[in-house]
Amino acid sequence: MINLTQMGKNAKAASRILATLSSAEKNTALYAIADEIEAQADLILAENEKDIAEGKQAGLSQAILDRLLLTEKRIFALAADTRKVAALPDPVGSVIDARVLPNGLRLSKRRIPIGVLGVIYEARPNVTIDIAVLSLKTGNAAILRGGKETLRSNLVLVKVIQSALEKAGLPLNAIQMIDTPDRALVREFLRLDRYVDMLIPRGGFGAGGGYCGECEGTASQRVQCFGYAPCPRGGGREIPSASRCSVGSQQGGTARGAEGSFPPEK
Repeated sequence: MINLTQMGKNAKAASRILATLSSAEKNTALYAIADEIEAQADLILAENEKDIAEGKQAGLSQAILDRLLLTEKRIFALAADTRKVAALPDPVGSVIDARVLPNGLRLSKRRIPIGVLGVIYEARPNVTIDIAVLSLKTGNAAILRGGKETLRSNLVLVKVIQSALEKAGLPLNAIQMIDTPDRALVREFLRLDRYVDMLIPRGGFGAGGGYCGECEGTASQRVQCFGYAPCPRGGGREIPSASRCSVGSQQGGTARGAEGSFPPEK
């Protein structure tokens, strides 16, 4: 049986290593992931075909099936987008605000890794790559929980990512996937505040509001939660659309972030 607490411990240990990596080390891992995606394209397609077959049996609409579908073209586009992210400037360490105090002391605010991201998202296998790549680029570990309709596709993609991380000499547990669709595990995941530093539920109001309800009244209120819609109970933060950062994947996956600023001078 899956042990989420152990996954959290492993992710936290991996995040400490990722936070110390140089830009070159992170980019080497991303290029390795792109190469591995292309090398394992046949395996990825085979697992995705099983998800599509189950989706048809379940009576999913053609529009939803197209979202689940991975083709050779889409797989190679994911690899190409991974290389594009590797070529981007490293955001870690960049100054986002600075000032000189009256006593001459220079105060600056810099971007740093968050630590461990917990991401719950819909049935889009391309998003698995999007989240993993953006997390690694920014020095963060991630625990993923994708839609049940693409479970096989997501699991094989994470195995591909972990294989590339191993080849790059980085911890496999930097990117992990919850490998069962059991809803009870989602509730446990949302309470993993001892190890998860930020929760990101992808989706609209129904998803964000429902997950917020799972966290209400628990220690997990200490975890920052960023969603695509405001929490009806006020426990999370809506991510502003102006802070969207698109990977530009074949199927349009995105990841977002929000920044703060210094308090005004008195």
